[in-house]
Parts: sequence; C-alpha cells; structure tokens
Amino acid sequence: MPRGQSEQADIAVQFSDKEMKVLADHVASLPGEIQTVQRSRIK
Repeated sequence: MPRGQSEQADIAVQFSDKEMKVLADHVASLPGEIQTVQRSRIK
C-alpha cells in the first residue's frame, strides 16, 4: 500500500460497514461534482 493511503486505511478501519454505507450515501447526496485537485493546489 502506498504511503499516502496508509492514513486513509487507518481512518476507514474505525467505521463499520454500515457506517461506511451511511457516509457514502451522504456524500453521494451532496450537490455538485467531486473533482480531483492537484496536490500542489492544496498546500
């Protein structure tokens, strides 16, 4: 697993499958589109 994803895995493991489904449904219901932002624009 690449280094950048290890933190995501640590966060995701704290949620049950049911909680992850609730979070995914919530994000899916938000207006707008999800876009990828280049890392240099985040810093």
